[in-house]
Amino acid sequence: MSRLPGELLDQIIDHLAEDANSNNALARGIRHDIAACALASRILRDRCQRHLFRTIVLDSNNHDHLRQLTAIFVQSPHIAAFVVELTLALHLQADVALTESRPYTTLVPVLCALSNVEALNLEQVASDRAFLYCFPIAFKPVKYLNIRGRFCARPGPLFGAFLVYFPAIVCLKVQDFAFAGPLPPPSPRHYDLPTDTLVTRFILQGTHTDAIFWDTLTGQRQFRDLKSVEMSGYDCESLAGLSLASDAFERLSSLKVTSSTIKGRSPSGNCEALLNWLQQLDVSFTSHDHRGDTALWWIRTMAGYDMKRIKSITVNVEVMSGGVFSTPNIWESLYHALKSKTHLKTMRIHAFCWTKDRTEGENLGKLIMSACLGLGEKRTFSVRVTNVAQSLTFFEWSSSSNAH
Repeated sequence: MSRLPGELLDQIIDHLAEDANSNNALARGIRHDIAACALASRILRDRCQRHLFRTIVLDSNNHDHLRQLTAIFVQSPHIAAFVVELTLALHLQADVALTESRPYTTLVPVLCALSNVEALNLEQVASDRAFLYCFPIAFKPVKYLNIRGRFCARPGPLFGAFLVYFPAIVCLKVQDFAFAGPLPPPSPRHYDLPTDTLVTRFILQGTHTDAIFWDTLTGQRQFRDLKSVEMSGYDCESLAGLSLASDAFERLSSLKVTSSTIKGRSPSGNCEALLNWLQQLDVSFTSHDHRGDTALWWIRTMAGYDMKRIKSITVNVEVMSGGVFSTPNIWESLYHALKSKTHLKTMRIHAFCWTKDRTEGENLGKLIMSACLGLGEKRTFSVRVTNVAQSLTFFEWSSSSNAH
């Protein structure tokens, strides 16, 4: 083995570890093999350790695991630098003296040893105090922050007292929260860490927001460079609130939305400012929108505004047999809504069919292509039809190739 070049050995280990971070039986077997390689040869050990410790999961209630990691990092400090992605489940309660609690005393030594984490996933957060007291040091390298669920107290301090600990963050993902009303100002004692945080990508999944929240957010310096917003499971109030605040986000150019239905009243004219700022729009409709209400709302909305900066529109839709998306009317309406958008350069339609019938999929693709064919004039227009799992491609066409 020692006669093989080091670069070749590294490539062998890298290839073996490609699927090591998945959460399945195959990945567990791969990690076991990598651990065996690390023990078999000193030449392989460093590369294997990089993959074994690249992603770790910490649970504040799993004290034995935390103590084990602390011992590893004390004995071999270089291993802590291999941790690039950290998933952290916080079960700390607000009514506990956190600095004296057992979870705190076992968790903090592990966190203090980490210095190279770029992606941080926070799950099952029990309280805002868990946020504010669980980070005695700043995670300065963190660029991607994902916060999910079970927030028992007000989520407002997230954007003041908490984000100040992440000066390098560029992408913030928030799942299963509810933001309503103005954001309360954080305690002054949390401003002792200067920050140049500039969040460029904001992802909201199953998270409710209102106009007051977005208005307050425009005053947060961390979001002055916001370029992309992604929403799934959104409601009308969230979309309208973002639109009303869009003038303050001067660099906002991309919006990606996924929804089964538009919930609540229509935002009506409130979307004009937002749509006129956008350069890229990605809209997805699920099979729950079987009557096409959400799609028709978006089509009417796009038809009503100039969308002066729009360059790219992508439409993803799940199609049920016999549903509204399998008829030409809705696609013809889309064509009439977009044909006058002179700045539009790229139009993509991807239909996901709940069928394995190739003929049905091909017919749908031809229907969409025929209804929207005029969109291919002086711009790139493409249609792709697959099954939902994307394992079968029924139809694929592009105006640039003029070939099926």
